[in-house]
Amino acid sequence: MIHSRRGDLDRAVADYSKALELDPTLSRALVARGNAHFRRRDMERAVADYQAALRIDPADTIARRGLERASANAPPGAAVELAHENLQVE
Repeated sequence: MIHSRRGDLDRAVADYSKALELDPTLSRALVARGNAHFRRRDMERAVADYQAALRIDPADTIARRGLERASANAPPGAAVELAHENLQVE
């Protein structure tokens, strides 16, 4: 989190990835890494992380908002189509 706040997004992504290697069910780490990808303008990876977080916790409103934001900013393609499927999670 500290690296993300300081703007060191590459290091933040690396740290969240390490945390997820230890426990892939950490939805907060997925959302945080998605946020870092979003800030890096890597929408496809942001979408993938938000989707993964929603698979773990479908009621996660922060992941859902991130997914909507990243999908809206992503170039047309498969990632956006997959994102819209996840927006239908009940």
